[in-house]
Amino acid sequence: MKPLNRHATSPWVTISPSRGPRLARLFCLPYAGGGAITYNRWQSRILEGVEVVRVQLPGRETRLREPLFTSMALLVDVLVDELIPWIDGPFMLYGHSMGALLAFELARKLRRRYSRLPAHLFVSGYQAPQLPPAELPFSH
Repeated sequence: MKPLNRHATSPWVTISPSRGPRLARLFCLPYAGGGAITYNRWQSRILEGVEVVRVQLPGRETRLREPLFTSMALLVDVLVDELIPWIDGPFMLYGHSMGALLAFELARKLRRRYSRLPAHLFVSGYQAPQLPPAELPFSH
């Protein structure tokens, strides 16, 4: 496996080195309004060899002054370009709530644009995107 891309820096990612040789990276995508801090303790609790990559979206925590994205499609396009330098070996995606939808769309875009698929796609707190909403949106 290639070493971490030392030339790549990005406000989008914070990486905690794996315990032992890195076998895979786990990209963690936060819920709506959440930030990378949600996953701060994961590295110490995850399997040896898995490197946790905490994704920091604009408008949150250290990027608070940056404008928010209002389009999921645009966010996914930008995020794919920001994350591809960090995908230099096996990787997995995890997202919770809005992060689950983002992880799903990210996997689709990585497949289409770069022919790269995650070894695993983990999602929680969100229904399958092809299903109709079970309830009216809260805004209604």
